[in-house]
Amino acid sequence: MVAFRFQIEGREKHIPGQYYELCIKDQSGVPHIRSYSIASSPDDESIEFGVQMLPGGKVSSHLSRMKIGEQIEVRGPLGTHFLWQPSKQLVLVAGGSGVVPFISILGHELTRNADHRAIHLFASAKTENTIPYLQEIREIEKQRSSFHFHPTLTRNTSSDWKGNIGRIDESFLKTHIDPTVPTKVYLCGNSSFVESLSQKLASLLPQAIIRKEYFN
Repeated sequence: MVAFRFQIEGREKHIPGQYYELCIKDQSGVPHIRSYSIASSPDDESIEFGVQMLPGGKVSSHLSRMKIGEQIEVRGPLGTHFLWQPSKQLVLVAGGSGVVPFISILGHELTRNADHRAIHLFASAKTENTIPYLQEIREIEKQRSSFHFHPTLTRNTSSDWKGNIGRIDESFLKTHIDPTVPTKVYLCGNSSFVESLSQKLASLLPQAIIRKEYFN
């Protein structure tokens, strides 16, 4: 994953969980539009997107070739469903690049000084090197005592890894989440990941408000 930052003149301040559409035109004039979640905090001066670099990807390939100062067509901020809302306990569950919108949420939370609010980030990735924004997440761990990071690897090959191995399941969630306090849950990943965990979390936290975002 590669982070791209843009200065957008006169932009509307976004709410964590929103996204932008980026549009390019190929040599034939055919437009190609992709949606990218915002990784930056609303108070940042620029907008950051975490982009998965796909082989043959029209927009991601174009972004990789852009030079500082070049422009691209954007539309946003967009999205009204996956918006951050405060809660006594926030549970963020990400598969792969689904971590990106949670970086915006975490950055915003740090500015609010609400250290009493428990935040749990569960992140599933193939290997440690494929966890997006890992360094930034580790820094937030140091700054915020009520933030808890729970990564798990599905294809770990390193003997140095001391964390969880395997997929996120109900027992792994139950170990870390308090089911007795008001909770909002945000799920982001591919459709099978999101739907499977949505059912598990609904059973574990029957009173929780669950928001889902699909990355396909």
